[in-house]
This record gives sequence, C-alpha cells and structure tokens, in this order.
Amino acid sequence: MDLSVRLKRYSQYIHDYYEKIRNKLNDSFEIILVNKELSEQQQNHINLKHEYIIDIMK
Repeated sequence: MDLSVRLKRYSQYIHDYYEKIRNKLNDSFEIILVNKELSEQQQNHINLKHEYIIDIMK
C-alpha cells in the first residue's frame, strides 16, 4: 500500500475519532444543562468550559 494512501486513511481515522469525541462531549453537556436546574451564570460557565475543551481538541 502506498504511503500517501496510508496517510489519508490515518488522517480520516483521526478525523472520525475526533468527531465521535466531540459529539459525545456535546451530548453530555446538553444532558447536564437539560437535567439540572442551573442558573444562567452556571450554564454560561459550563458552556465556556465546553467551548474551551473543543478548542483544545482542534
């Protein structure tokens, strides 16, 4: 198998894995916000943490 093909496959694998993690994080943060009665300030704080984690993953 050609090296460029391997790199493309590996790159796609990493991208897919990243998307799965990001989706799970999104789901978990939504569940937290829906299942808890939080103040607006607490919700904003959680959203900032979520955005920070997603930015780190990029």
